[in-house]
Amino acid sequence: MRLVIYHSKIMLMVLVSVIPLSCKKGTRPDLLQPTLFAKIYTDIISQSLDSTASDSLAQVQNILDRYRVGRAVFDTTLAEYERRPEIWVDILDQVTKDLESREKKSPASSKQ
Repeated sequence: MRLVIYHSKIMLMVLVSVIPLSCKKGTRPDLLQPTLFAKIYTDIISQSLDSTASDSLAQVQNILDRYRVGRAVFDTTLAEYERRPEIWVDILDQVTKDLESREKKSPASSKQ
């Protein structure tokens, strides 16, 4: 359990440092609501923890497509929320709770 949370935090740090690099300057689209952003972010981290996932950028795009969210909107939202710690902390707390909940529900965790 702690190992999954540890890996989740590492992936958060990796995503936080990699994803904003693709942001483009210009007209800023509306930000995603924190709850929706947390769901998307949780899915991205969950997918990244899957050892069978091969192309992480394609996986991220598939998740964004599932939520019908453009990459620019996601990247802009991420950058904005990172600058606003009062929101970012709440998002990360929700992501952690969601990942823990998923782990409890997964068949693999019940075997341990």
